[in-house]
This record gives sequence, C-alpha cells and structure tokens, in this order.
Amino acid sequence: GAHFPIAEMAAVLDQIGGLESAKVIMARTLRKVLRNAFRRGILSDNSLLVVQGDLNSRTVLGPKGQVKDILQEVISDPHIQAAIRNGVPVAEGDWFEPCGETNALKLPVTYKFNSEVGAHFKGTDGSALSLEGILTAAAKREDDGAYAETLQSLPPDVLKSWSLEFKEANFRNFRFPASADRIICWAPSSLARRLQWTFPQGGYK
Repeated sequence: GAHFPIAEMAAVLDQIGGLESAKVIMARTLRKVLRNAFRRGILSDNSLLVVQGDLNSRTVLGPKGQVKDILQEVISDPHIQAAIRNGVPVAEGDWFEPCGETNALKLPVTYKFNSEVGAHFKGTDGSALSLEGILTAAAKREDDGAYAETLQSLPPDVLKSWSLEFKEANFRNFRFPASADRIICWAPSSLARRLQWTFPQGGYK
C-alpha cells in the first residue's frame, strides 16, 4: 500500500491556522502520484487509478470547535483539484474517495494507537472509533489548535480503553487522532460519471 510523507505536514500543523498549507502539501503529493502514473503509461480515458494505504491525512482543529480532515478538504476544493492536474497531459478528472464520507467527525480513527488493543477499541455495535466519539468524550475542544489540551481533557481510563497513544512530554499536533489509512481514486470525469459504488457494510470499518 501507499505511504505518503509526513515531515512537512507535521511542521505546518505545529502552527495555528496551518490547514491551507497542509492542503498544499497533500495536493503536491497527489500531483506527484498522478504525474508518475502518467509517465508509466497506466492512465487513459478509461483508467481508474486506485491508491490505498497510509495516506497520512491528519485532523485539523480550528476555531469554535471546527474539525477538518486534510484529505477531505483537498478533494472538496475544485481549485486545488485543477492545480493537481494542471500541466499533466491527462483527461480532465479529479481525485475522490469512493466511500463518499464528507464529515470529518464520522471518519474512523486509524492513528495513533498503542500496540495493545484497548477494551473499547470498537464500540459495542462493532463500529470503529471515530473523531466524533473522541471529541464528544473530551471536556475541552473549543480552542483553535488545542490538540494536546483536548487529549488531556479525556479521562485516563477512556484513553486506556481506546488504547490511544498520548505521550504528553513529546506530543506534537500531527499526532492527534486521525483517519490516516484511506482509499482514494482518480478518474477522468467521463469515466467517473459512469461509476457506481456499493458498500454493503457502509464504507470504512
């Protein structure tokens, strides 16, 4: 599977208001993937490019409790989508996420856990831990960039039951729980209009 770089992303997330810079970093990576696919001759008007793995998307905590997922923000931005394909000799098309989830709070958390599985790693209904679940349990989440403070406000027994890794001494914002492991696709617009996706179990699990 894919593994997108994280060093630049980690640096910009240490700054308040780093969302736009983080989007640019993610967009550069997606452009590189698209360009390399073209150079290898694996793209055509009837090609669907699938990228799966640790795409290192991260959670951004904004003002007034706003929660954003970087990958979602890139995919939903038509100007960034146009910039990604600009200069790459491929048919007009876009990156998209087949699961269709557009609410960052509903995404499953895949980062960052301890090695031992927690007692409540999954809910009683078998659903994955979500960002919504974490932030609902947190006593503090209103301040822009309050990553460490949000995790500090979680009861220790809750953190342990989820097996979330939180090392206060060397914590950095990019280590906040996030939906890092994803599946995305790129397709020409003419092909994307003919695609139909079915998820019997409701998408990510």
